[in-house]
Amino acid sequence: MKKLSSTELFNIFSQQDQQVFADNGMVEDIDNDFITFGTIVVGMRNYDILDHMYRYRYQEQYDSVKDILKLKYFDSLIRYASRIDNLRSDTVDELNDEFGKQEIVGMLNQLLHFYEQQEHYKNCAIIFKLLQKFT
Repeated sequence: MKKLSSTELFNIFSQQDQQVFADNGMVEDIDNDFITFGTIVVGMRNYDILDHMYRYRYQEQYDSVKDILKLKYFDSLIRYASRIDNLRSDTVDELNDEFGKQEIVGMLNQLLHFYEQQEHYKNCAIIFKLLQKFT
């Protein structure tokens, strides 16, 4: 059986949304807070799929790389979150309509809990600021 590499696993979902927008002539949408936050939500969904898929298929072998993978993946999502300076209430409403408040709050709490355990308090502050908009 092929040895699992956290780098290879991470690359499964690594295509940058900015590149997709640029390739389709939608450069003006790249800095849109709705799109940026939506990228975080979809990224968390993708992480959950990836985590379940590899946990089921590779079990113990996956255990040796899952923490590194999670850190790399969540760090990429934090880069998106750090670009959102002031989420407007109309954008919050649109996000709640699109993704559901429960999923958004759950996802932000999952990120917050992870970074609290890692003692990455700068990232906690970024997430907490966003979480306040939804609670």
